[in-house]
Amino acid sequence: MLALLPNTASYIPHGHCYLWQTPLVTLHVAADSLIAIAYFSIPLLLIYFIRQRRDLPFPGIFWLFSGFIVSCGITHLFAIWTLWHPTYWLSGAAKAFTAWISITTAIWLLPSLRKALALPSLTEMRNLNENLRQEIDDRKQIEIALKKSELKFRGIFDQMYQFIGLLTPEGILLEANRAALEFGGTEIEAVRGKPFWEIVWWQISPQTQARLREAIAQAAQGEFVRYEVEVQGANGAVITIDFSLRPVLDEAGQVVLLIPEGRDISDRIQAEKALQLQAVITRNMAEGICLVRADNGIIVYANPKFERMFGYDSGELNGQPVAVVNHPDAAMSPEVVMGSIRDLVLAKKEATYEVYNIKKDGTPVWCEATTAVFDHPDYGTVLVAVQQDISDRKTAEAQAQIKASLEEKELLLKEIYHRVKNNLQVIFSLLNLQANNLDDAHAKAALRESQNRIIAMSLVHEKLYQSSDLAHIELSDYVTSLAKSLLETYRFEVSKVSLDIKIAHCCLDIETAIPCGLILNELITNSLKYAYPQGQPGILSIESKSSDARRIVLTIRDNGIGLSPGFDLQQISSLGLQLVRNLAKQLRGEIQIVPSSLGTEFELSFPQP
Repeated sequence: MLALLPNTASYIPHGHCYLWQTPLVTLHVAADSLIAIAYFSIPLLLIYFIRQRRDLPFPGIFWLFSGFIVSCGITHLFAIWTLWHPTYWLSGAAKAFTAWISITTAIWLLPSLRKALALPSLTEMRNLNENLRQEIDDRKQIEIALKKSELKFRGIFDQMYQFIGLLTPEGILLEANRAALEFGGTEIEAVRGKPFWEIVWWQISPQTQARLREAIAQAAQGEFVRYEVEVQGANGAVITIDFSLRPVLDEAGQVVLLIPEGRDISDRIQAEKALQLQAVITRNMAEGICLVRADNGIIVYANPKFERMFGYDSGELNGQPVAVVNHPDAAMSPEVVMGSIRDLVLAKKEATYEVYNIKKDGTPVWCEATTAVFDHPDYGTVLVAVQQDISDRKTAEAQAQIKASLEEKELLLKEIYHRVKNNLQVIFSLLNLQANNLDDAHAKAALRESQNRIIAMSLVHEKLYQSSDLAHIELSDYVTSLAKSLLETYRFEVSKVSLDIKIAHCCLDIETAIPCGLILNELITNSLKYAYPQGQPGILSIESKSSDARRIVLTIRDNGIGLSPGFDLQQISSLGLQLVRNLAKQLRGEIQIVPSSLGTEFELSFPQP
């Protein structure tokens, strides 16, 4: 580090100034050493003081004092060093640092001085201590008075039969009376300081706890809250209480406490529920009831439910013939329907039946009725009919019958597909037997082509039979099965030919699938028969292309020897290609040859079904 300082060779040690007089040099060395020792000791004491008094309001100034004193000690060490070594630049740097930290300490001392002056004097501290002792004595007296008051409060508090307590505005339980604690089977020490909603009374359900938290939040805003709620006690006992939360305000109008209160109203609630149940039973027994005179069929009473069921105003049906609610049909008038029901009931004394009725606005309605004979003191023999609207049930039953019918038709359709496929397989087998008995190669080839066409049609019915949707088949699955079947048929001639099938998801109905399959059968068969002579290897590709005009576009491409020059699809008279042209027209589609430098490529396009 000394090498980095300016050259000190031109300087002379400071001892020369003292003419190297031993007493003088010793004096300076001893004095500077003692000063340095003192300067280094004082910061240690200051640091110890700071660590012991962490409550000091301005500890930073002590750290600056320590740094300032240490830097002063360093300058005295340099005063000793430069007696023999003229490193005055280094000594000057130490003094410059001391100057900087001195100025910094002085600047920081100004605000710290104001804080120090604000500290109380010894007299003030004595007065403060005296006041504090007096406050402590007063507080003790207040505490004694509070204890006496608390004993009175606790005596009254615990004697109350209703549940009562004290909460903070946040819902923390401070107190609960003996009635509440005994009901919950707990002690105040176990629940004090806990959120009110977490205590046993409110653990009956999360909804009860959530409602309580909302009530506490409302009461904390100064609102009085009251509602009825079920709470639980020891051993799972459940009661209903009339619960309220009353806020307690201070002089500034701020909520300082909440007083929860609960009164057991289980008996009252049970009595109310019993009355409600009786009313419900009575109302249900009276629903849809009408009284009809047996002699003339006149309605003498219809309850509100019966009137609403048929769209009449209160009392409007009284005095009218009951036939007014009977729906006529082609065979019987309402009066005849009413007469047949009356005769049935009078004969059996009680009957349950379904009847097709009609509302005031003409809406038909199915009803299930139970009618009995009753002797009325005022009207003589009456028919008491209890009717219930079963239109929805009848609609559901009708829909179930329709569904069952559809399922039967679906089963029948699957059986038809299965039988058609089997019949085509029989035809295939017959052609196969015929081909085996022929010696003519051309005839055998013609039969095999016919067999391939049968396979194409049979596959459609097989896929439909196997599909959950009996109306459509998946094009990709069908094309793959057809191509593999044909490849297997010509496996001896084209054993080195492989398939490359890339068909996008698309569904065809049976009207489209059969002609499309026959076209594919002809084109694939031609490629397998003529494109790869003498076992030549190759790839037969079948792909679908996208079209914005809602059309299906299929390409059948081989990399074989290709078509002969001048080949015209429209002029060829072979049975297979004539079949291709006719089937393309049946699909309202187009078939064309795509020019290719290698092999043959056909493109078939037709509208999506």
